[in-house]
Amino acid sequence: MPEVGSAIGGVGLVGREAELDTLHEALGSCALVTVTGLPGVGRSALAAAAASRLARAGTPVLTASLAGADEPLSAADAILAQLPGEGLSTSLPEAMWEAFDGAQVLLVLEDVDRVEGLSGVVQELLDGYPDAVVLCTAARPTGLAGERVFRLAPLPLPDDDAPPEHLTLALLARMAQDRGVVLQLVDPVQRKSAAMLCRHAGGLPGVMELAAARLAAVPLQAMARGLGAETGTDWALNPALDWTFDLLSKPARTALLQLSVFEGAFLLDAVGAVVDLGSPSTDPADVLLELVDAHLVELDPAGTGEPRFVIPQLVRGFSQSRIDPDARAAARDRHTRYFTDRARAGLEVVRLEWPDIVAALDHEMSTGRRLDDALAAAVALAPEVQEVPGAVASLEQRIDELLEKDAHVPDSLRARALLWSTSRYPGGSADDMQKLGLWTAQRLAEATTLARQSGDGPALLEALERTIMLLRITLDLAAAVSAAHEGLELARRLDDQPALARFECFVSMAAWSAGDPETAARLATSSVTRGREHDDAFAQVAGAHLLLTLPEELRPALDPPLPTLEELLAQCQHLDQPFTGMTVLASLAHESLAGGDARAAARWLWKLLMVGANRQRTEPMVTLAAVALLLSAALALGEEEDAARMREYTRQLELFVPYSITQPAVPRYERDVAYLDSSVPDELRQQLAAEMATMGMDRVNRWAQEVARRLAGHRPPGPLQPSRPTEASAGLTPREGEVLAALATGRTNREIADQLGMSAKTVMHHSVAIYRKLGVRGRAAATAWAYEHGLATEA
Repeated sequence: MPEVGSAIGGVGLVGREAELDTLHEALGSCALVTVTGLPGVGRSALAAAAASRLARAGTPVLTASLAGADEPLSAADAILAQLPGEGLSTSLPEAMWEAFDGAQVLLVLEDVDRVEGLSGVVQELLDGYPDAVVLCTAARPTGLAGERVFRLAPLPLPDDDAPPEHLTLALLARMAQDRGVVLQLVDPVQRKSAAMLCRHAGGLPGVMELAAARLAAVPLQAMARGLGAETGTDWALNPALDWTFDLLSKPARTALLQLSVFEGAFLLDAVGAVVDLGSPSTDPADVLLELVDAHLVELDPAGTGEPRFVIPQLVRGFSQSRIDPDARAAARDRHTRYFTDRARAGLEVVRLEWPDIVAALDHEMSTGRRLDDALAAAVALAPEVQEVPGAVASLEQRIDELLEKDAHVPDSLRARALLWSTSRYPGGSADDMQKLGLWTAQRLAEATTLARQSGDGPALLEALERTIMLLRITLDLAAAVSAAHEGLELARRLDDQPALARFECFVSMAAWSAGDPETAARLATSSVTRGREHDDAFAQVAGAHLLLTLPEELRPALDPPLPTLEELLAQCQHLDQPFTGMTVLASLAHESLAGGDARAAARWLWKLLMVGANRQRTEPMVTLAAVALLLSAALALGEEEDAARMREYTRQLELFVPYSITQPAVPRYERDVAYLDSSVPDELRQQLAAEMATMGMDRVNRWAQEVARRLAGHRPPGPLQPSRPTEASAGLTPREGEVLAALATGRTNREIADQLGMSAKTVMHHSVAIYRKLGVRGRAAATAWAYEHGLATEA
């Protein structure tokens, strides 16, 4: 886990001390607080300062921007993407439990105005993770239940004869000083000009920053004279941006307009791919840093690792109104090409860049080009988004929309599209697993038939694999076994080695179920070995899990050796293999029960329930499996009423239990339910059955989590120790110190790169790391810090 509060900027506040104290007090007594106010009033700065104060006291802080989210699932995805660690949960409350283990956490949600259905996300989080405190920033109250609204007003406007220590004048002077400009507020003429500027900025710190960023180029009196006679916040918005925009270099102006096509946080590489600066000699890193210095582009406040940048909503709207339509269309085309490729870069990229990935897909769908091109792009995205619930929902909706269009689509492509929309069950709740299973089986059969008709081997291979993976929903064992054997031969003919490794694992499972452990061991060993050679994560972990369930004398000696179950669980987390991770958790619980440690079993089952909490449509068996195993743990610990209640849940789904738990666990389950069926009085059994019949799978899962935590004896951790104060060097590495010293001389990134023997892109990354560590907003403030601390050298 990263250092607590590491994502919180060190933004200092002037004139907001009383507001900060009041907000801090509110966060100590309310679970949901929203800071509202005009754009540029300082909502984010105040929230960051309050979060920083809590972080210093040891409270974990998580910051997520929801500017690119517009519905609940994408909002939850944006938060999930910022969580530390490698948990397998895709449900927000459960992921919070995995990351923070029940400790109090402050969750800062920036720019929540666009999210429709935000109440569902916040309420689910607060219900499922009671020790969360949510701090939102928004233009207006969210209207959520229990919300405490904190209205942040603009700073007081100074008169022409205001004293030099007037807090708004003092803030402007500090902003100017951070950029190397000293305002002589004791001079009545300068003070009058500064007061005029503050009034025209409407007392909005964000607009005052735009003005301060230009003071090095435009003298204060000249700037004030150019403002005209109008006052108020109308000036504070677009005219301020017009003026700041006109003072940019030509490449920076060009870049800012084209950056308006981005929806979320983006990397420097994305700027290089999407923005056409007209000259190959212009360095995108230098241009981007100019925009950061001008406060037109910001560092992503939630970002860690490689720096990401965001465009404030006001700036994006301004740029969109200025850009030529042809230039915008060309930029959108480059954006689409770049993010269509990025979608294949893995789960973490999809999570972090989904707003731009889906915007690229929508552009592909809306340009009027061939339908099959858009459908192919959507289908290519599908395997990468399966662990991002919001992405899955929005992508499957788009696939369905494309399939419904009356246009010719090749059979192989239509087959693939049907495969990746199998979780969009139109019948509502997945609680009726028989109906869900029948619908899914029909969908798979149609897709498999189309794939065969097309003669497309890879499409057929994909259909066969999905038939096997969805056995837990269809319960069509015969179809799954047939698909495993057919897929094994097809993968050999196609010489698809990763697929061959997976199908060896599938056939091994079938052999083990059929009572042929020797064949199972041989094929599973080949699956693991081939999976390691060809970097197939599923074959490596699923094959290893199967080998660990076989008798010890059948397990091979591998190099590296087979992991333990706990080591295998860590591999599943690292390799994003949730399905195998869930089966490993069930095996760990069974192993603990067999060893007489029911509390340890309850801990593993709590984790299993958390991982399955948001997978009711795609993994409906998980909750059933966990409850069936938890029943035995409850009995072992003397909690017979909890066990009896669980029995009434499993009784409704008895047909599915043998498919949901591992075969070695079945005898214990059958023994324990026989005891409960014979010992629980009929009247109590009927009462419990009536209660459980009214609970959907979601509620059963959450209830079972609470029971599992109690049975495991879980206690939330105490508050973390406050982070140590930063040293005088702010923790800069020696290399960052060299870059900072060079920055202070005024050299460009390319000149610094030549001087220090590195690439301009590396200089950019060092610069962003320096800004984060110093808590500053740009090159001018970093230069001022360097001089103040004696790190600046002569040019």
